[in-house]
Amino acid sequence: WLDLKEAGDFLFQPAVKKFVLKNYGENPEAYNEELKKLELLRQNAVRVPRDFEGCSVLRKYLGQLHYLQSRVPMGSGQEA
Repeated sequence: WLDLKEAGDFLFQPAVKKFVLKNYGENPEAYNEELKKLELLRQNAVRVPRDFEGCSVLRKYLGQLHYLQSRVPMGSGQEA
């Protein structure tokens, strides 16, 4: 049995919106709904139940992060 790591607050919106405006020249406000869903998914992943449903939430969150990172560089030392 291992305890889950604690995660602090984190908002995707400011960094992603800035990146979208600078690199894609699009209105970042067009992505408000998607970014809210991603932040909600993160909140659910942080407070995940320790069961099969919890694993499903974590898998979905990881998939969304992988998809987002393929379009917005979010690694340490990267632009977003």
